[in-house]
Amino acid sequence: MQPSSDNQASLRMAVDSLKRGDIIGYPTETVYGLGVDAENENAVTAIFLLKNRQPSEPCLLLAPDSVTITRYVAVIPAVAEKLMDAFWPGPLTLVFQAKSRLPAMLTGPDKKAAFRISSDPVCRQLMSVYRRPLVSTSANPSGQVPADSAQQVASYFIEKLPVILDGGVRKGKPSTVLDISGNSPQLIREGPVTKHMLEKITGERIGP
Repeated sequence: MQPSSDNQASLRMAVDSLKRGDIIGYPTETVYGLGVDAENENAVTAIFLLKNRQPSEPCLLLAPDSVTITRYVAVIPAVAEKLMDAFWPGPLTLVFQAKSRLPAMLTGPDKKAAFRISSDPVCRQLMSVYRRPLVSTSANPSGQVPADSAQQVASYFIEKLPVILDGGVRKGKPSTVLDISGNSPQLIREGPVTKHMLEKITGERIGP
């Protein structure tokens, strides 16, 4: 489908598509993403197949708010609360120990779930209406450059997505990923939120 910029109509279509188990395209504050309902195992399988992504590479999840996250993670440590207050909404993904209600493809063998709350205005509108976690993986086939516009998403997947929300150009770095599921925070990927910024908030050394 061609990108849609009619805000209210396209949001309704996106929500209806997610409820049906379809994959949609949408902007985040970093790059454009592909999304499905995180609890729909068939939809999760479909998004991995669409991207040609290996099951050993779990996707991160977007949530509408921190209260929603508590339904899906075993515990939110005190260090995570500091980071959430400092950087959410924004490009920081936190990795937690997961509860069992998420599909195994999203939690991997270590039973972990990676969450963030996006600061992108279009994405936040979508999340405020849908109110459930979405799988969020960059909108590109594996090995290709992540899409930075709705038009580029369409060029990759034009016949595969019923809705592509158009938010203009997005040229941010992929989010910082920090694992806070263990005894000490471990940096998995450094992005817009730097290691120094994280350490300033946590007051402790971030490994590795």
